[in-house]
Amino acid sequence: MKEFRISRKNSLLMAVIAAVTILGVVAIGWININPGNVQPTTEPDQAQISSAVTDGVDAFFHIDYREGKEAWIERICLVSTESGCQYLRSGADLLWKRFEDFQIVTEGKVEQLDGVSETETEQVWRVKILLTQPLPGSEKTSDEAYVLVMRTENGWLFERFLMEKEIQALPQSSTQAQPKGSSK
Repeated sequence: MKEFRISRKNSLLMAVIAAVTILGVVAIGWININPGNVQPTTEPDQAQISSAVTDGVDAFFHIDYREGKEAWIERICLVSTESGCQYLRSGADLLWKRFEDFQIVTEGKVEQLDGVSETETEQVWRVKILLTQPLPGSEKTSDEAYVLVMRTENGWLFERFLMEKEIQALPQSSTQAQPKGSSK
């Protein structure tokens, strides 16, 4: 039988190749087990719903009495359903008079807390609103509200804020449920 000889140089090369291979396998396994802060991509529909909630609240609470009522309404109507825009227009005069009387200049930022209810064509979201300045008759710069968004032929859009009686009528168990893709 013929002797098979391996030089030290070749032995060292095979040991390095084996070590690199083992380290590679371990690293791949570790990456699969610990993906870090990788977030799953949201479904396009869910991203649009989230945007409708945020855009509507931001537009509603971007108030500058110097710009005038029509500029405020138009900003909201750009991100609202047609019926939501009409609803706002129907009550805007009294609301805007208070903004002018108190010379309100404020902006709102929204934090989506949780989805409350959903159907194929509408969703209700509970949100936290942070204002740069309080609204007339209030000292609060943060509050919670319930926002209705609707599916239209142009995608999801802001409809309006729910009234107190509508909020009370929401099923208690639904405040625990979240629409698909929502996060707390």
